[in-house]
Amino acid sequence: MTRTMVDAAYILSVIAGAFVWDVVVLPVLKTSTGQDPHDNYTSAIPFETIPDYAIECTSEGLRNAKIGIPRNAITVSSTNGPEITAFNASISVFKKLGATIVDNADFPDLAGYKNFTGGSVRSSCKCLLLNN
Repeated sequence: MTRTMVDAAYILSVIAGAFVWDVVVLPVLKTSTGQDPHDNYTSAIPFETIPDYAIECTSEGLRNAKIGIPRNAITVSSTNGPEITAFNASISVFKKLGATIVDNADFPDLAGYKNFTGGSVRSSCKCLLLNN
């Protein structure tokens, strides 16, 4: 968690960016993709350079954005009341900034997601690379 949206945007830029493979190995091989070939997620990034997400954190940044709220994924308990209240109050802020809110944009197979027991993408990729 971060204290501000800008902080979260900086974190996103870092975790979406180059992996050690790109920084250390590819320069030695004199190739560069800007993506981690061992990671299905970063290898599918449709651009070479990771965007500066923090620069979009302006009062205009949410204009025409569509934000879905999957209520079936939000657990309400006796201990998270203040967080839920703050979350619900933030919805009106997003609306004032020009975002369209789609409430109850529930995940159709939340139970399947929660019960998933498969391996990680990185582990699967390493196995595939070692077996070839």
